[in-house]
Formats: sequence, C-alpha cells, structure tokens
Amino acid sequence: MMRSIAMLLNAVCLLIALLNFPVSANAGKKLPVGLWGGQHVSFQVSAKGATIEYDCAHGMINQSIVLDANGRFNVPGRHVPERGGPSRQGAQRGYSVTFSGEVKGRTMMLTVRNSATNEEIGSFNLIHGGRPKLFKCL
Repeated sequence: MMRSIAMLLNAVCLLIALLNFPVSANAGKKLPVGLWGGQHVSFQVSAKGATIEYDCAHGMINQSIVLDANGRFNVPGRHVPERGGPSRQGAQRGYSVTFSGEVKGRTMMLTVRNSATNEEIGSFNLIHGGRPKLFKCL
C-alpha cells in the first residue's frame, strides 16, 4: 500500500511539473507576414511561404514558416543564382536549400545552406518592415 501511495504521489508531482512547464509564446506561431529587409537581402513572407531576393540570386519557400518555442525555424526551399545580363536558354534552375532562422521581436538572423553539400550560401540580419539594401548584378 505504501508503494502505491508513493507511485501516486510521484505521478501527481510529475503532472504538476508538466502543467507549470513554461511554454514559449512563439511555439507554433507563423513567421509574421510582410517584408523583412536587410543588407543584401529582401525576404517577403506570406501565409503560404516566402520569396527571397539577394544581390545576385533569388529563392522561394513553398510552405508556411512556423516558429518553434525558441523562435526558430528550419524549412526547405529553392535557391537560384543569377548573373548580369539576359538569362541564357537552358540556364540552371536552381537547387535545394535549407532556410533556417531565429526571430527575436522584429529581428531575424537567417542562414541559407545548400541541402546537398551543407555549404553555407549566406547569413543575413533582417528587420521586419525594414528596407532591403540590394545591389543587383550587372
């Protein structure tokens, strides 16, 4: 009987601990829609994904971007390098990348990595509602 009481007390303590466990306000929230701008990057977020423009490339995310409890996200997307002048027929259509970020208030740290090689393509600091500063390829 004492063993049953001890097990019951342990279960009650565990339940109380779980109920009091702090859950971040970010958990399950979508990345705020609108323009996120920064040096060499423009990140236009919609409810269904995002379009990204860099100085000499562009990209896209074709899914909602949901933040975890720490304000982070990690989503697949596509990256298409550009170059100055007209596009060549049969030019490369881009490749798969991973967009990962951390959002704190109105700021975001974004990292883009090639999915096949894990090579970092770039890291960017962005501000929600900030003006992008792009220098397009010539």
